[in-house]
Amino acid sequence: MKKHLVLAGGGHAHMVTLSNLRRFIEKGHQVTVIQPSEHHYYSGMGPGMLGKTYTPGAIRFATRRVVEKMGGTFVLGRITRIDADARRVYIESGNSIAYDVISCNVGSQVPQNMIAGPLDDIYLVKPIERLLDAQRRILELASRRKLSIGIVGGGPSAVEIAGNVWKLTRGPGMQPAIIRILARTKVMPHHPEGVRVKALASLHRRGIEIMENCSVQSIRTGKVAEGSGRTHELDIIFVAVGVVPNPVFRESGIPTGPDGGLLVNRYLQSRRR
Repeated sequence: MKKHLVLAGGGHAHMVTLSNLRRFIEKGHQVTVIQPSEHHYYSGMGPGMLGKTYTPGAIRFATRRVVEKMGGTFVLGRITRIDADARRVYIESGNSIAYDVISCNVGSQVPQNMIAGPLDDIYLVKPIERLLDAQRRILELASRRKLSIGIVGGGPSAVEIAGNVWKLTRGPGMQPAIIRILARTKVMPHHPEGVRVKALASLHRRGIEIMENCSVQSIRTGKVAEGSGRTHELDIIFVAVGVVPNPVFRESGIPTGPDGGLLVNRYLQSRRR
């Protein structure tokens, strides 16, 4: 009996499956890929794209084009719920798609619990496309005036964002920005001390301000507030505080682990009974 396979997301975990879609389809199966973007971006190169070391085309995989070339169906949309009993997946447009088998690679996201109000001039480090929006905005503003740019977070992502923003605002016609890292404890606290020392030296050489032990309580357009009451006035704010699992599994009533990620057995199958 022919089946309908739905791939929720076209990221790294589905790359081998995507490369073999034609084999499923030639056997008579239907394959649908659902993803909120026509491309999948490699997150490790995202900061480099922000700083113009890489072009967008150099760091992304043309998911839609590959799926359709292989004979599959591509649906542009964000998944909001999976009804495992009815075997139906819902997307934010309100439409739903029935499936026989679903494989999930929906990725992670940056928590927004500290953010109050809209995301105007606030940029989460995921999805990666958001860094492209940040690049355009910084180029627009830095060509006219000196900017104050803050990065909330102290991990490798925050360090890479800071360095690439520095590079971006040193381009022709740009006014060098004031760049500030606001780390909850210290910069790269979980890395070997030698790595930390080199990262700090690189930041200091570029004049990037490092503020450690910043307990950020709220983020809104133009301002970051700490629990102590101290505030930071900023033109552009990046949020690089780590990632959490996509909430779709928990919100769909599918068993999850302590962090909200899909609970699976040793075959990476859902442990739903």
